Amino acid sequence: MSLLERIVSELPVSAGLRQELTSPTVLRKHALYLRLPHLLAPAYPLVSPEQLEQLSVFGYFYFRFLVAFDQMLDQTASTTRPEEETERMIEFCSVYEAAIRGLCSLFPESAPFWAHLNRCKQQYAGSNRQEKRLAATRPPITATMFEELAAGKSAVCFAMVHALEELSGQPEHSSQLLACLRHVHIGLQCLDDVDDFVQDLANGQYTFAHYLTYQVYRAQAGADAPALAPHELELLFHSSRTAYALYGRAQHHFDLARQIGQDLRLPELTAVAGQLGMSARRQQHQASLHADIHAQRQLKSFHLFFPDRPCFTPSLIPGAVGRGKQQLSGSRSPQSRWVDLLTDQADTQYLVTAFAAALLSEGQDRHTALVVEASDSLFPIEQQPAGLLPGLSLGLGLSLQKICSGHQPDSAPRAWLDYQNADGGWVAYRDVPAVRRQLGGGEERDISGWTAAHACTTALNAWALRRFPACAGVYTASCAWLLSQQLPDGRWQAYWWSSEILSTAFAVLALQDNSVYRPAIERACAWLRNSQSLEGSWYVLGQPSAFYTALALQALTATPDAENLPAAEAAAAWLIGQQRTDGSWLASPLLRLPEPACGELTSETRWKVSPFGFNVLLADHNRVLTTAAACRALRAYHCWQVVQQAA
Repeated sequence: MSLLERIVSELPVSAGLRQELTSPTVLRKHALYLRLPHLLAPAYPLVSPEQLEQLSVFGYFYFRFLVAFDQMLDQTASTTRPEEETERMIEFCSVYEAAIRGLCSLFPESAPFWAHLNRCKQQYAGSNRQEKRLAATRPPITATMFEELAAGKSAVCFAMVHALEELSGQPEHSSQLLACLRHVHIGLQCLDDVDDFVQDLANGQYTFAHYLTYQVYRAQAGADAPALAPHELELLFHSSRTAYALYGRAQHHFDLARQIGQDLRLPELTAVAGQLGMSARRQQHQASLHADIHAQRQLKSFHLFFPDRPCFTPSLIPGAVGRGKQQLSGSRSPQSRWVDLLTDQADTQYLVTAFAAALLSEGQDRHTALVVEASDSLFPIEQQPAGLLPGLSLGLGLSLQKICSGHQPDSAPRAWLDYQNADGGWVAYRDVPAVRRQLGGGEERDISGWTAAHACTTALNAWALRRFPACAGVYTASCAWLLSQQLPDGRWQAYWWSSEILSTAFAVLALQDNSVYRPAIERACAWLRNSQSLEGSWYVLGQPSAFYTALALQALTATPDAENLPAAEAAAAWLIGQQRTDGSWLASPLLRLPEPACGELTSETRWKVSPFGFNVLLADHNRVLTTAAACRALRAYHCWQVVQQAA
């Protein structure tokens, strides 16, 4: 039995509190404070292992008492269980008493440690009083005030440095370690202010994060922020990049702490500060995605170009396509790329740019400035960062460059062809070690789902291969693999995309050039027609999707089959009626990011629309792929309809 377990078992507290104090989950949560003596120990080599263990346990008890005390101070007057909370505080007094008894066994009454501890307590109490005054008066909060307050709220933790210094008689590094802990706690306070933004509002607190957001609101609206509801204030906190800035401040302080740990050759302390800094970087990236997505939404129109659905005629198509291309042109980055399908897992601009431009390069639009500039922005595609789905990005990009600028010869580069398996199927990821490094989790992480061949990836690559005549054998093998994967009802399953419409539509587009594949195409088109809604659209996740309606329309117009004409006309009419005043079409969840180990997706897989993590759906908030697909499909329908009428 460890010292912690033994002392906890002797405490005069409830079984529930004993379990809480030794719970592995709780100990992991408070690992920094439980491990603090050991993190600092190399700077004080004369402190014995027994003393370190005692400091660890008694320091943990003292810290847990302060956490309970802070929670009591933060309780609002509306609490519904005062008796229970009072009883819990009484129990934690026993924990505090155990901490003091343990510290007394290490430090006699006359030891200087007690004076240091008292000063730390006074600083802690003063910071709590100041926090209450700020909540009552809501004055401006400077960065210096925030940092002093954050350090003061954690001042009792600094007593650990004084304890180790006194036990060892080695004060040489104490001032640097105090500065290190100060940086760590300022960084942690930045993270807490972000994480607890709404809860702090509910508790009547007034934090640095609140003050900065109020300042943004006043600058934008010329009024006081209390007019906003808490969730609106939180949205402003993220969309204004105030959260992003606080994560950056946290990262800065963690980096300073890590540097001190390195200078003092304290490997464990350095590692902890480094991990905190990496966490702050990840969260800052997520905050940036939040702000980018909000900015994209704010720039888009939600009003219909035709408020009253017009009587559809093909003459409406050129105007709709022109408005769509104008919207796409204005949505580009300064590098002439499109940014969309945002996720914290990888950069998606190369995939989105290559896919959107490849759609627009079909037919007569291949040499327009919009397509050529997008193609040039990706060149040379082999030297671009891997990003999301690198095999697909590479194939679409090379195909785009081949058709509109002639940068590539008839034979496709080996770097792209390496993503094809021996049986003809295509994978999105080939470099397993690189993917594991990107995702984290070590060499044992299972990523078999991400490195397997899937119908959606193979269909898109086969579609791109049509532009490389010298790769006829590779193309034929891809088509053969696709035929082997077609389901009895005519569709192909999708892995990376939110609907089988994509894999089915691009399989049709890939197979359309060879009459041998006509039976498979007819089954696929029949499935698409049977999946169409009465209003002319195709639904995904219970909502009509302009993106998937456009892909289905493009597939139906890929063959000279008059049976497809009614469905195609209904789809084209629906798309015309759904265009917005800015020329775009509404976004929908398009791309899936399954758990990397997941090879087969089932109906039991739970998905959420989010840019963060796995088993998520990514929406094109910038409406790039949806608008590009709609423009291409409407143009294709217009040409096809002319041919049908002539026939």
